[in-house]
Amino acid sequence: MKRVAMVTEPRNIARFLSALGEPTDVPARSPNAHVAPAVLEEHRSAPQGAR
Repeated sequence: MKRVAMVTEPRNIARFLSALGEPTDVPARSPNAHVAPAVLEEHRSAPQGAR
């Protein structure tokens, strides 16, 4: 695969995505996004054999 262009202007990005039939709005964040750091910290503090 070879890159043929880099689109950086927001207006042009929206136009390009629309032409491809892709959504142009920003997706909503996952409702569980705040849980990930707590789970990661719990995993880090678990004893080595418990994983």
